[in-house]
Amino acid sequence: MFIFFGTKSVKTPVKGGLSLRRYCDRCRFLSDMGEYSFRPYFTLFFIPVFPISKGESMLVCSRCGATFYSHPEEYQSGDEESKQKYEGEAKTVVTCIYCSGKLRVPVGTGRRLLVTCPHCRKEFKT
Repeated sequence: MFIFFGTKSVKTPVKGGLSLRRYCDRCRFLSDMGEYSFRPYFTLFFIPVFPISKGESMLVCSRCGATFYSHPEEYQSGDEESKQKYEGEAKTVVTCIYCSGKLRVPVGTGRRLLVTCPHCRKEFKT
């Protein structure tokens, strides 16, 4: 007979937690970030049975799922720094006309771009 046991982090949203609209450092898009609690659980046959420790609170990007430690004092006044950091890197999402794959291209170049799709390797103009 085999017994499978281990640990697993369970993610739950924090009621009344921090909710921000910021530029994500991973996907570099303006996205909504919500506060979630990550708590490690002991698992038996891949089912969480009981919590092991208290856990911690983190911000999660709604677009890509990246997690960041939440320090409320940084996020209350630091929004201007975030805008300036990515101001020159404005991008938009374009859908490939051949395979419907999505890719990011720069915005505001003032001319049409010849883009190569990273999924199907075909070129098209935006």
